[in-house]
Parts: sequence; structure tokens; C-alpha cells
Amino acid sequence: MTRLTLALLAIVLVAAGAAVLNFTFTVTDASVTTSDTSVSVTGPASLAVEGLATDNGTFSANGSLASISEGNVTVPFTITLGHGTLEGTMTFAEGVLVGSGAVSGSATITNATGRYGGLGNTTVTGSGFSGSVLSGGMLSFSVSGTAEGRSFTLSVTNAPVSISGTSVFSGPASLTLAGGTPDTGTFSATGVLLSDISAGNFTVPFTITLGLGTITGNMTFPETVLVNSGPVSGSATITGGTGSYAGYTSSTITASGTVTGSLLSSGTISFSISDHSQ
Repeated sequence: MTRLTLALLAIVLVAAGAAVLNFTFTVTDASVTTSDTSVSVTGPASLAVEGLATDNGTFSANGSLASISEGNVTVPFTITLGHGTLEGTMTFAEGVLVGSGAVSGSATITNATGRYGGLGNTTVTGSGFSGSVLSGGMLSFSVSGTAEGRSFTLSVTNAPVSISGTSVFSGPASLTLAGGTPDTGTFSATGVLLSDISAGNFTVPFTITLGLGTITGNMTFPETVLVNSGPVSGSATITGGTGSYAGYTSSTITASGTVTGSLLSSGTISFSISDHSQ
């Protein structure tokens, strides 16, 4: 269960020749569904085993963000080397999807062939992830362990990451004008992972369908909102409307609120937009 409460302040909705609109807009418990996600990583790999020359090859991992569980992402991998292969799974904190720098994780080797047959059923830990995966960054890491009395180090360096997926937000909405009764309807927004992420921000176009018309715009927040809990700040703009809201637009407005849970793991969002200036 995820709850995002955004208080968007100092918004100005302006119709042609009209005064500032005094209003409160609220979305309550909008569901968030992230679907059709895939993560693909391919890059150079090397395995250094004590007493043997370093063996070079290719690292390949393919998984889905749907595999996020308890704040971790687990991705199956295959490493093809000159003297054998390694297969297994990698597990790391989902924060690696949006952050740069060292992140600890683990790898479990479930099957090994050729020279490395004795490395099967081995779990090792390591660190060194770099780049923001959701922004198309590079993945680099090194894990070390011991098997059959020999120490070994597995390294992957600058492996490009490809990711896809769609986040859909939908739920009940209401717009209350000063001195008026609420105009109720629905809020919907669709964001495409990677293509809608730029400079560390996730921008989601939205439509508010109400009884007296529609309002369209964009909400922008740090990509960390997809995986992190806690306070968050962002911004929003109104780009247009129909019916009673025809011609409404706004300048960029500030958003602040709180995130609980992970939007990539599905959940709900609640937020409000208010302006009471004249």
C-alpha cells in the first residue's frame, strides 16, 4: 500500500480575462499500477579465481520490476566466459534503480559449468553499482567469495541498462471552488518509464474528468518518488481545460508531500492542489 500526499501551493488557474480561481482540488486513494516492465543488462564480465588466469566474457541479465519484493529487486543472470558459464540471481535494494554510487547487494550462483562447476550453490555479497538504472545508466559491480577452498572475484564493468514499463494512476477526484459545491469525477495519468524520466525527474501528464469539464496538465517529481518513502517535493502545471474550465492554464507551482512505500510495487496516491489567493 502506497500513499502520496502532495500539497501543491500557489497555483494560478487563469481563463481568458478571468480573475484568479480560488479552489481546492483533491485526489483520494488513486490506484497505481506499473505494468509491462522489463530490465535488460548486457556488458563485459571477468572472473578471477585464485591460482588461475582471469577469464573474460559477457554478463547478461533479464528481469522485470514486477519482481520487486520487500524493497529488493531480484534479476536472473547468465555469465558466459571462455572456460565455462555461471547462472544465478542478483538481489539489490530497489534504490539502485534511481540512485548513483555504491549500493550493496548479493548474488547467488545456482549453476556453473566447465572450469567453474564447483561454484554452484554459492551466495556472495558485493558493492559498486553506479548510475541511475531508470535513467538508462550503467551497471558496474564486483562480488567476491570462496568456493572449494579458492577465493574468487566476479566483476561487471559499465554494462548498459535498458528498461521499459508504464505506470498508470487512476482514482476519484473532486474540485471545490470557493463558496461552491464539489465537482466530482476521476483523475488519470500515465507515465512511461525511461522516456518520461529526464534529469532525475519523472513527469506524468494527467487528465481530470469532472462533471463540469476537464482539466489537463503535468505533474513532475523526482524519480526517487518511485522507490523511496518519506518527504517529497515536486511541481505541477495546468495546460488547459474544457467546459467550465476552458482556457485555464497555470505557471509552474510547487508541490510537497509524503510518500509511503514504493510506487513501482503498486499502491495508492492521495494529493491535493489548493489556491486561496485573489
